[in-house]
Amino acid sequence: MGEGKVRVLCVVPKSQREMKVKPQTWEEITRRFEVLANETERNWSSEELAERISGYDAVLTGWGSPPFTEQVWQNADRMKLIVHMAGSVKFLFPDDTVRRFCMPRNITVVSCAQALAVNVAEMTIALMVIVARRLYEHIQAFRERGVWKDKSLPSNFPTINGSTVGIIGASRVGREVIRLLRAYRDVRILLYDPYVTLEQAKEMGAILTDLETLFAESDFISLHAPLTPETVGMIGDATSR
Repeated sequence: MGEGKVRVLCVVPKSQREMKVKPQTWEEITRRFEVLANETERNWSSEELAERISGYDAVLTGWGSPPFTEQVWQNADRMKLIVHMAGSVKFLFPDDTVRRFCMPRNITVVSCAQALAVNVAEMTIALMVIVARRLYEHIQAFRERGVWKDKSLPSNFPTINGSTVGIIGASRVGREVIRLLRAYRDVRILLYDPYVTLEQAKEMGAILTDLETLFAESDFISLHAPLTPETVGMIGDATSR
C-alpha cells in the first residue's frame, strides 16, 4: 500500500458489503484507500472493533455493526469519518458517546438514510397497487388452480388515482411517499403527525388531520412513524373500526 494513503476499516460482513457496494465501486475504494475489510459472514463485536480501529481514518458500518463503546473510542486515534451504509445510526452510539467523543473530535457521520427512504417509498407505492389489485391472490389462483382472473376476487378495485391516501408520520420515508403520490391525478393525501404544522403539511402537498379522521376517510393507509414509547399502542382496535 502506498505511504500516506487514507486508511479505511470496513466492519460489515462480506455478503452485506457485496450486496450494498457495486464491484466496480469497491474496486475503486480499495484502489484509492488502504482498506481492511471484514471478510467473515458475521458482524464483529465491539471488542473486535476496538482491537482493529487504531490507525484508521474512516470506518464503514451497516446493519448490525457493533456499537462504538468507550473502549472503541479510546482506541480510535485517527478516525475522522463514519460512513453508515444503512439508515439510523442511533444504535452505534450508546451511553452519551456522541457528546463525549464524537462531537469534541469533530467526527463526521453520514448515512444512507435518505437513499433508503427513496427506495422504501417506491416499494410502498408498489405495495399499494399490488394490494388494491389483489395481485398476490390472482397469482396464487393461477399457480395452484390454473385460474386466470379468478371471478371470486373483486374486480372493482380502488386505484391510487382518485383515492384518499393516509400517511402516518412525516418521516423521511413518509415525506418521500407523499412526494411520489403527488404525481398521481386527483389523489387526496391526509397526514397525521403531531410535530408537523398546517403550513408544513401544505408545502408537502398533504392535509394535516387527526388519526381518527385519517382512518375514517382513507382508501389506503401507510404507516411511517418510528417505534418509540410515544407511538407504542397508537394504532389499535379504536382506529381499525
